[in-house]
Amino acid sequence: MLKMNISNKSFDDKIIFKNANIVINDNDFLGIKGKSGSGKTTLLSMIGLLQGFDGNYFICDNEVNKRNKDKFRKEYFSYVFQKSFLIPYYNVLENIIMPLKNAKEEVDKNRIFAMAKELEIDQILDCYPKTLSGGEAQRVAILRAYFSKRKYMLVDEPTGSLDPENSKKVMDLFKKLNTEYGITIIMVTHSNDFDSYFNRILHIENMEIKEYD
Repeated sequence: MLKMNISNKSFDDKIIFKNANIVINDNDFLGIKGKSGSGKTTLLSMIGLLQGFDGNYFICDNEVNKRNKDKFRKEYFSYVFQKSFLIPYYNVLENIIMPLKNAKEEVDKNRIFAMAKELEIDQILDCYPKTLSGGEAQRVAILRAYFSKRKYMLVDEPTGSLDPENSKKVMDLFKKLNTEYGITIIMVTHSNDFDSYFNRILHIENMEIKEYD
């Protein structure tokens, strides 16, 4: 479980959030919605310990502070953004296993091949990012995040540049990772088309964070 008590979050003299409380339960598929500029991505960055705020933060019953936040960020979070941010001089397989190699963890290639086949990207493992479609690149990025083996996956507008067919494939994949593999997913989206995928939705408006009933 992740708990945040945000007393204040500001940029210069502009208040973004004030007096907000957030609880994210294990295995949530949480949507974060709001108008452009409302602070959706800022909130996602705060949840992922990429931005600080005035208040308290607890993750798995551990209090986060300036001394330990980098440790907890690396231990608990993986990230998927609207752009895939694949390394151009690595092929698809190398991109997927990069987090494991960086962490000096075992690489189970049989497992990677099985997951890649399920996502219909097993035929492009030797290809390089410049040859991939937008949907393929996004699925590679999601698989890379999955194999980083983190409890929380933070996702920022993953379908913003995809057509409806690929958007559905990507959302179905996130749902599978959430329901079958137990990954807690926190996703920023501007779309109303994906509400049925979420078990909870937070809406940002006028510096307040409210949960939909």
